Amino acid sequence: MSDDRRDDRLYALLMCQDRSSVDLRGADRKPLFDRILALRGPVGPDTIYGFVPALGLGGALRPDQAEIFDGPVHLELLAELSERRIMDKEDLLHMWIGQ
Repeated sequence: MSDDRRDDRLYALLMCQDRSSVDLRGADRKPLFDRILALRGPVGPDTIYGFVPALGLGGALRPDQAEIFDGPVHLELLAELSERRIMDKEDLLHMWIGQ
C-alpha cells in the first residue's frame, strides 16, 4: 500500500468516527461517556476524564471511578505506567481496523 493511500485511510478513519463507535464500554458493557458527563460535568479545553485508580493500576471502567484531570499532567503520569512504544501509521491502522 502506498504512503498516500495509508494517509488517506488513516485520515478517513479519524474523521469519520461517530461518538458511539469510540465510546468506551464500562465493566457493565454499557457506554461510559454520557454517564461520566452526567456525573462529573463537561471537561474544559485542557482537561480530560481519567480513572482513579488508573486502569493500568487495576482501576475499573466505571463512571463512579472517573474524575476530571489536567490533561497534559494526567497523560504524562499515565505514560510513566508502562513502557513507551513508538507507533507508525501501519501500527495505528492495524490497531483501529485490524488490517
